[in-house]
Amino acid sequence: MTVGDAYKLEYKTLKDPYTGVEFLKLTDSRGNTIHPYFTQPLFSSNGETILLTSDRTGEWQLYKLDIPDRIITQLTDDRQVHPHQMISG
Repeated sequence: MTVGDAYKLEYKTLKDPYTGVEFLKLTDSRGNTIHPYFTQPLFSSNGETILLTSDRTGEWQLYKLDIPDRIITQLTDDRQVHPHQMISG
């Protein structure tokens, strides 16, 4: 897996078993996918793209998720990427 690799995702509507609230699961179950760091803005200004970290390739990397098109694209190929890390630049 390298920078630029893209994957089509199938979103799923699920229901929280405790509250009954429905929610949309944006990522598949391939690896773990989380936000890089909670105090950083992760959505694009139009709200259609989000920055994520995922270990879907076996190592943590940065990805962008184009929400309307359901495409997740790998942005890095770097062993120094870690979940919840601050992103600079």
